[in-house]
Amino acid sequence: VTINSLTDTIYGDLNGQGDCSVPQVLPPTTGTYTCSITKSVAGDASDVIVNVATAAGVDDDNQPVMATDDASVNVLNVPPAASLSKTANMVVVRYQVTVTNDSTAEALSVDSLLDDRFGDIGQIQGDILDTTCDGIIGQSIPIGGTLNCSFDAKVSTSPHTNTVTGTVSDNEGGSVTPSDSATVTFE
Repeated sequence: VTINSLTDTIYGDLNGQGDCSVPQVLPPTTGTYTCSITKSVAGDASDVIVNVATAAGVDDDNQPVMATDDASVNVLNVPPAASLSKTANMVVVRYQVTVTNDSTAEALSVDSLLDDRFGDIGQIQGDILDTTCDGIIGQSIPIGGTLNCSFDAKVSTSPHTNTVTGTVSDNEGGSVTPSDSATVTFE
């Protein structure tokens, strides 16, 4: 018998799949041919997938011969699997700034507030998206008093450290430049 074709109801022509190859010549009585393919079978739990393989060819008198067989696969339940990844490429940070008059003699005035990364924090510009710090420039701070403001800025590196420096003066022309830093870390 010469097998000329091997087909499967789900996987089609098996010639060239796995180790299957036709034509194959089988000697009388003891002739067999075995080949295999490996495929993933998908479905819902408890589904039964049935497929039928067919071998077809001719005998030594050139008469058609054919044989079929089926196989069933029971689909088992596999727990779901998933993954999630989150990264921050940029965050918006609200910085709080407090200027305190530590003088024991007189009121002081806030002349400027500058950030080493963002520039003038009293203006919406560059990476500064919002600010209330423009409202304290030129304001007087009584002895022991404070002025507060905040600004929102885009930060794209982590860790990110920036320093705000204020220029604060008295009415006689003397000035000081207090400063402080903040570090932001994000993942």
